[in-house]
Amino acid sequence: MLRIFVFVILSMFLGLSNGLAQSEDESLKLEKELDSLLNCIDNKQSLSSKGLAECYLNVFIVKHQLGEKEGLEEYLQLATNELKNLPEKEKGKLYYKIANFYYYINNLDKSLAIVDLAIESSIAIKDSNATGKYYGTKAVFWVFSQGHGQDASVYVGLLKKSMSYFTKNTEAKARTVFRLAEYYYEIDSISVAEEYHNFLYTLKDSLKSSEMASLKIAEYTAKKNYPAVDSMLHIQLELYKKDNWEARIAYQYALLSQNSLMQGKIEEAIQRGLKGYDYAVENQLTKERGDLLKILIGAYEEAEDYKNALFKTRELDSILTSFRDVSEQLAQKDLQKNEAQEIAESEKLLNEKKSLELENKQKQQYMLFGGIGVFILLSFFAFRAYRQKRKDHIFIENQKKLVEAQRDEVALQKSIIEEAHHEITDSISYAERIQRSFLASDELLSENLEEYFVLFQPKEVVSGDFYWAKKMDANIFSILNADSTGHGVPGAIMSIVNVTSVEWSVDKGLRKPADIFNNARKIIIDRLKMDGSAEGGKDGMDASLISIDFENYKMQYVAANNPILIVRDQELIEIKGEKMPVGKHDKDQVPFEGGEIDVVKGDVIYTLTDGFQDQFGGEKGKKFKVKALKKLLVQNAHLPMNEQKTLLLDVFVNWMQDHEQIDDVCIIGVRI
Repeated sequence: MLRIFVFVILSMFLGLSNGLAQSEDESLKLEKELDSLLNCIDNKQSLSSKGLAECYLNVFIVKHQLGEKEGLEEYLQLATNELKNLPEKEKGKLYYKIANFYYYINNLDKSLAIVDLAIESSIAIKDSNATGKYYGTKAVFWVFSQGHGQDASVYVGLLKKSMSYFTKNTEAKARTVFRLAEYYYEIDSISVAEEYHNFLYTLKDSLKSSEMASLKIAEYTAKKNYPAVDSMLHIQLELYKKDNWEARIAYQYALLSQNSLMQGKIEEAIQRGLKGYDYAVENQLTKERGDLLKILIGAYEEAEDYKNALFKTRELDSILTSFRDVSEQLAQKDLQKNEAQEIAESEKLLNEKKSLELENKQKQQYMLFGGIGVFILLSFFAFRAYRQKRKDHIFIENQKKLVEAQRDEVALQKSIIEEAHHEITDSISYAERIQRSFLASDELLSENLEEYFVLFQPKEVVSGDFYWAKKMDANIFSILNADSTGHGVPGAIMSIVNVTSVEWSVDKGLRKPADIFNNARKIIIDRLKMDGSAEGGKDGMDASLISIDFENYKMQYVAANNPILIVRDQELIEIKGEKMPVGKHDKDQVPFEGGEIDVVKGDVIYTLTDGFQDQFGGEKGKKFKVKALKKLLVQNAHLPMNEQKTLLLDVFVNWMQDHEQIDDVCIIGVRI
């Protein structure tokens, strides 16, 4: 869906269309316009660098509209060269336009390189809105350049950078948050997607109805709620009909048909596909017609209606053949044009020759012999030049074959790498789903807590931070917030070891938080003794565990390195962490002590890992620091818990700006 959306937007921006679709009158107008532009370039000494650059770009557009493909990149390079001497204020927009043109002709490496120049220019003049826009576009270019084997962290990082620059442009920020939420839904990272989704609702007035519908579709698809997907697709369809967006209407029927197939409703899928197919034929939408044929072929095969499947396959083949015929027509057109130019040049040379013969007719005989001598001499040089040209041609052909062989080898290696990358990405996504199954579910938390929030912001797809909860007794509910050694895949594996150690301790009948940590530490140390090292792995977790007795207003706790914060009547009560982790350590023979404290109605209890306060950012690129986080929590503890979560996420993203997230983040808030 992202690729289709980007293609449509860029097509509208560029105003480009297929040369064959031009009428004869339009082609004549474009030819005249091209002649005018080329004359302008011939007199470039009268133009400024900016004017000449824009002239080169207009030549690119007109030539593309005429269906000419050769030499297009040359004009983009000429335009790029002219920008070097322009003021930074004028460079950015033109670099951005050139980057989009390179993208349109599928030179993705160039589009990424040039959009970086646009970003540099916008940063130099402190145009944050343009910088955010350019980073967002770079994210799209990057996805297309990587295919299906993309590294999610790069795409997400670019979008987060884009969002950090939209400090005042809420509409642009909303669209970036929308793309982040949609992405996390697509990879089934529901908890992260919902955080962005909730944040988006504070900005929803800046989005179109069809875009909000797309987000809900992504959410319901991730949750496999296909009837809800169906409802949202119909809402989108009506919105596209209202806007008379023909291509999207046809594609929407394809999505509806596909959704029916996902539910096993084969006959419904066929009917929807045929409806979309008829619409595409009626409105001459060849590409969408092909998309619908592919879905119909699959639906007929599911229905074991092989006759119709074969019929639609032949029709699809005819469409693909017609595309090839169009390409051949373009090539033939270029060939005919070249032949016409050669004939015209030959006629010109013939006329010149006749004129020369007429003038020399009365000259003396010795001049004739001299002319013959010159002719023989020229023939000799011409033959020698021909022979050298023939050698050069053979050399070039051999070099071309060598380059093609090398290119094929590179393409094969790229394919192997992309496939391996794709498998790794799939494995990590699967690992994320496994890890999520160990986290406390929203259902469990909502059943036992009246007011709470969980801000869970992993650095990568999988996380070393995790949170766990369990109802211990009738009125006692326990919550664990932990930061495992490492982050990413190693941290996620360690988190499984840590959470299972806590669960085994609870299953053993332990209820006091300090006892649970002491037993979990022993399990972790024993488990990691088998890692092959002399002393066993020094891994584990920094964590806090609280057990709240809501009937008697008591809270038992234990804190390993990480503190527990309580805000009461705008005053901060801090329970400092004991200076040792839950794992192998110099003090691993010292038992955790923990403690108990009275709580009162209205208290807000916060448990947290260190990712938020350690994040680099701000104008000076420094850490956020725990002092600033404590102040932020105290000042906003009176707000509803969901608003606190949104505010914390907003502060964190804005603080990062263009810095990379350095660690996982997990903050849990509970109001008594």
